[in-house]
Amino acid sequence: MNRHQRRKAKASSDLQDYVHPEALQKLTDEVDRTACNSDRQYFVDHPQRQFRLRPAWPAEISIEELLSGPPRRGSRHYVLVKQLIRGIRQRAHITTPNESMHRMKRPAARCGPDVTPETGQGRWLK
Repeated sequence: MNRHQRRKAKASSDLQDYVHPEALQKLTDEVDRTACNSDRQYFVDHPQRQFRLRPAWPAEISIEELLSGPPRRGSRHYVLVKQLIRGIRQRAHITTPNESMHRMKRPAARCGPDVTPETGQGRWLK
């Protein structure tokens, strides 16, 4: 492949990976309105907690798909939230294959029994 072909291939690849800033901003605003408020209220209601594991909100899943590509079919999305100090939180998006959750009676990280997509609730046990 010559230099011209490599540049053309790279330009095509860059266009496929491009995410329009307005689309990303719209999703980020949605996360601020929904997930951030939910996490904020959780830590107000449970001041002794530092972690929360909960199902991901649809806007969080959309952001993850925009940045990382489409997930595997049947995967489940969770968000692990750590309160660093009061009012400051850090989030990690976790995607798991659907079948692995059925095999585990209790996840290795000791999540509480109320972590379900249906309830939208979750807590991390020490």
